[in-house]
Amino acid sequence: MTPTDNFSIKPRKYERYSAREGAIVALKPQSNILGQMIDIGMGGLSFQYIESHEPPGYSNELVILIAGQRFFLDKVTFKFISDIEIENNISFSSIQMRRCSVEFVRLSLEQAASIQNFILKHTAITTKQPLNIPRYNHKHINTVLPQF
Repeated sequence: MTPTDNFSIKPRKYERYSAREGAIVALKPQSNILGQMIDIGMGGLSFQYIESHEPPGYSNELVILIAGQRFFLDKVTFKFISDIEIENNISFSSIQMRRCSVEFVRLSLEQAASIQNFILKHTAITTKQPLNIPRYNHKHINTVLPQF
């Protein structure tokens, strides 16, 4: 299935926050799909990347990292929400840019805590209110992540 096959638009469950400069997203196993994060929330993220000849629709995991900031989160499973061409603001450039939006799937407690930490430290979050954190069923016990 490719990112544009049979997706319906539904409202977001979790707020998105603008990522600060330097946050990188890479799709796995396709290391040629690498881009700059646009925004992130507890339910998913979006990023922009340079279009390649290989569509991103065959990836099922991603990596989030910030060079020089010691942040690396691997093996984040996701499903595609959209992958659209975006306008290139440089008129003389022939480079095609795309915006990919994904929804996180089956996050572990550790991954959810890392994403929450990322949001608090590496986004333009403007609220001091606790984040809307999903509940996770771990060994048949509903657990809520601690507020950082």
